Amino acid sequence: MQRIVAFLVTSFALAAPALCACTPTPEPKPSVGASKPAVLQVAGDVPAKEIVDEKGPDAEERDAPPRREPPRELVTRLRSALPDHHVACDVARSSPCSVQGDLDGDGRLDDAVLVRSRAGALGIALLMATSPTDLLGGGRRGISWTKTEVADVGAAPEAAGPKEEIDADLGWIRRWELRPRKLRNGAPFFVGQIGKRIVESPAPGAVGDGLLLDGGDAAAILYRVPGGWTLMHLGY
Repeated sequence: MQRIVAFLVTSFALAAPALCACTPTPEPKPSVGASKPAVLQVAGDVPAKEIVDEKGPDAEERDAPPRREPPRELVTRLRSALPDHHVACDVARSSPCSVQGDLDGDGRLDDAVLVRSRAGALGIALLMATSPTDLLGGGRRGISWTKTEVADVGAAPEAAGPKEEIDADLGWIRRWELRPRKLRNGAPFFVGQIGKRIVESPAPGAVGDGLLLDGGDAAAILYRVPGGWTLMHLGY
């Protein structure tokens, strides 16, 4: 009987699995060339580097008002007429670098361009359609204009005084624009806007359109008369 019991115990021990010797089944490894799971990118995701660059050193320049460069043909004409001057688009950032109008009353469009000399003096180059190029300021001395003044908005200007030498540097200009010339009963005047108001400025002797030159705390209109140029200071 004892032999039978011993035989049964030995058989059960051999048939039962040894827990301590069990080895976990390894996960199957992907075969060579198997594709990895795709990484989905949600629309609108931006790489981290692009987010950092968004506020990089050029952010201020990107936020600045765009510079309205003059046409290439005009730059070529300016270089030919005034080789020692270049376009000054950094002067009036809220205004264009150049404006176009009939400044001498010949029925053809002329170009006015803000320029700087090599020494940095600001001026206005007037590239006329049928007459030679003129330069006011921009380091040039010897050219004169007459000055007058309008005491009140819409009032007639005072009589023009004697000719005065134009400043060699018109660096006080902060904004400029074209003021079209109109006629009423044969008398010329300029039309412009101050805020939401339309303002008319009488301009005795004006033969063409004028240029509003705004210095921030004072403004004037530059226009051509038969004897040259007049600078009419405005009373506002």
